[in-house]
Amino acid sequence: MVLNLIHDPRWSRLLDAYDKRESMGSAILVGAARWNRAFNAWLRAFNDVCADPGLIALARNLVQLTDNPAALRFLYELLTPPIGESDLDVDKLLAAPQVALSGDRVQWAYALYVVDHTRWGRDDPYESDRHDPELARSLSRTGGAPTRLPGNMVPSDPFLLQVDLGEQLQDSLWQPRATQFMTQSGLPKNGLLQLFHTTMGDSETDPATPGGGATVLYMTESELRNRRPTDLSHDCVMFPVHDAALRVLPTFAFLPRSKEDTVLQVIELQHAVDRFARGDEVSRGVELQEMANPFRVTDEAPSRMLGLSHYDYPLERHDGALLRERLPLVDAADDHVLLFNVASDFSFDSIFGDIGRLEVWIRRSDLTALRFDQVFSLMRSG
Repeated sequence: MVLNLIHDPRWSRLLDAYDKRESMGSAILVGAARWNRAFNAWLRAFNDVCADPGLIALARNLVQLTDNPAALRFLYELLTPPIGESDLDVDKLLAAPQVALSGDRVQWAYALYVVDHTRWGRDDPYESDRHDPELARSLSRTGGAPTRLPGNMVPSDPFLLQVDLGEQLQDSLWQPRATQFMTQSGLPKNGLLQLFHTTMGDSETDPATPGGGATVLYMTESELRNRRPTDLSHDCVMFPVHDAALRVLPTFAFLPRSKEDTVLQVIELQHAVDRFARGDEVSRGVELQEMANPFRVTDEAPSRMLGLSHYDYPLERHDGALLRERLPLVDAADDHVLLFNVASDFSFDSIFGDIGRLEVWIRRSDLTALRFDQVFSLMRSG
C-alpha cells in the first residue's frame, strides 16, 4: 500500500493508531473509556507527525500516487490545514506544517461568513420573524422571504439574504479576535442587513440602474421589535429558504505573479476554510465526493461579508476604476469596502454563473454613517 512508502517509526505509529481508531466505530459500541484511549493514542501520533515538516512533505507527495479512497481520506485528515486549532491566529495557521506559507506570499483578511444550512436547520426558518422573547433570535438566512416591517415597501427584486447583527451574531463571537474584528469592521453594532438584487446585470452592464441592481436595507433594533410575520407571496421570493449561521474566519488570496505552487497552496487553504465554515453542513453530493477523494471535492463556498474578493475574481484595474468613478471617495481617509460577497452555487442555483459570485461594494464613510443607498455591484463568473 502506498502509505507504507514512508519509513519512519512516527509514521508507523500513526498508521497503527489510525487503523485502531477506525476499526472501533463509535464510542457507543465500544464504550467511552476504550474509545478515548484509542483516540488519545491517535492524537499523540498525529501531533508527532505534524511536528515534522519533512514528514508532512513526504505525505503530500503520496497523494498523487494513489487512488485508494481509504488512503486518500487518511492523507486528507493529516494534511488539512488546522483551521480550528489556530484560534483565528493567521500567523500561527500559515506557519503550520500543513500550510507552510510565509505571510509575504499570501493576502488575507478576516470576514463574516454567512453559512447557509445545506442539510440541517429549523423546521420553521421564519420562527424568529414572530417577536417572541422566549425564543433566541436568529434572523440570518439566504433566500426565501425577507423580514418585514409595518408600512415599509419591500423591493420586488429577488431577495438574496439577510444578516442578523444583533443577538445571533453576538452569540457567535466567542473568540477574542472575532470580537475585535467585528468591533473594528464598521458594520452596524446590531440590527439587520438585507440584500436584494435584480440578478439581471450589475454596475458595469446596467449602469442606469442604481447600485447595478443591488438594494441594501438596514433595520435598527427598535424597528425590529415591530417586525411582522413573513409574507411568502411577495414578488421578491425567488429562491429556497435556508437558515444561515454566522462565523468570523479569514479569507485568503494569492498575490499577482505568484508561482503556481503558491497559487495552489492558497486555493487549498481557502477551500479548507470554506469546508471548516460548513462543518457537517455539506450536501449529499459533496459527502459522496469526499468518500471517494476528498482532495477533489467541488467547492461549496459560503457567502461572506467584508474580507477579500474571491481568489478567482480579484478586483481588476478597470473594475477598480469604475468603482472609484461611481462611488468617489469623500476624503483621503475613506476607502471602499466589500460589503457582500455572495456565492451562488448552492442557494441561488448558479444565478451568477458557474462558481459565480455577486460583489456589493460601499464607501466606508457611508457604512459608518449607516447610509446604504449608494452601493456598487459586480457579477463575477468564470
